[in-house]
Amino acid sequence: MFERYTEKARRVVFFARYEAAEFGSPYIGTEHLLLGLLRENQALANRFLRTSVESVRKQIVEHITIREKLSTSVDMPLSNECKRVLAYAAEEAAWLSHKHIGTEHLLLGLLREEKCFAANLLHDLNVSLDQAREWVAKQQAEQESPQSHHSARLDRAIQRRNLVRFASSGPIAVAILTEDKERLAILQQAVEATKAGQSVFAHVGFLMDESDPLLHEIEEQKAEVVLVDIDPQTPEHAIQTIHLINANISYAIAIFAVGPLTPPQAIISAMRAGAREYLENNATSETILEAFRRLAASLNRTRKPPDPGPGGLWTHGT
Repeated sequence: MFERYTEKARRVVFFARYEAAEFGSPYIGTEHLLLGLLRENQALANRFLRTSVESVRKQIVEHITIREKLSTSVDMPLSNECKRVLAYAAEEAAWLSHKHIGTEHLLLGLLREEKCFAANLLHDLNVSLDQAREWVAKQQAEQESPQSHHSARLDRAIQRRNLVRFASSGPIAVAILTEDKERLAILQQAVEATKAGQSVFAHVGFLMDESDPLLHEIEEQKAEVVLVDIDPQTPEHAIQTIHLINANISYAIAIFAVGPLTPPQAIISAMRAGAREYLENNATSETILEAFRRLAASLNRTRKPPDPGPGGLWTHGT
């Protein structure tokens, strides 16, 4: 069903499922899809919202019945409204001659389902379908212009330079854990190719318990990011490792889970266990670099190397 969806668009749907489970909803509604969209695509949120994402969440909470949280293993169907939203998104992509369905098309789909909860929320924020279509068309025109290609390359170069400056004491120290030797080599190569990260510890095998010596090794190498590779056959091993790292490392550390996008239970479980990012298992160096950028931007802090004792990976900037 989601073959034509971009990675970001698929993550929106999976985040929507997570939101629905958190609210105890038996289905994924348009309000959950909106929260997933705002969570994944901050540019859309910044462009169209005059308030925070949390404010939107509070508005949703005020209008729904919150039930007990559901297990990630529970089947979570799409509501009929959501199904129509996805169909509208596909139509919008086709009309724009876009091969893939992205987050911008999901926004248009929500607005086309005029009577749904999410569309009403967007209308209250003065977001209209015409306004959104105009913005999407403008984005497309800018991307297709020769000048924009040059500008995009320049922006990427500036972002890479800024990230390296952010990592002023050297590349970001990355630990890699997986159950497959070949995957270890692939992930090491991808990390090194970012030029902003350096593999300081790579290991085949996962943590067993809170006394596992791997925890000490990760701290000893002063890893700042841990890539945990999820095997779809045994995802519980990686999920347990994420939880143990999150609960036992003595300084602030970012965990990036790497795994398949289906089934969604693995994504939800990884996020709940403490993963900051969930990257598709064929993650490239550019994908990992983007995750580094998001980490830097979201923290908005000045980086320093982590201390083995109390303290942290990041200190507040002025």
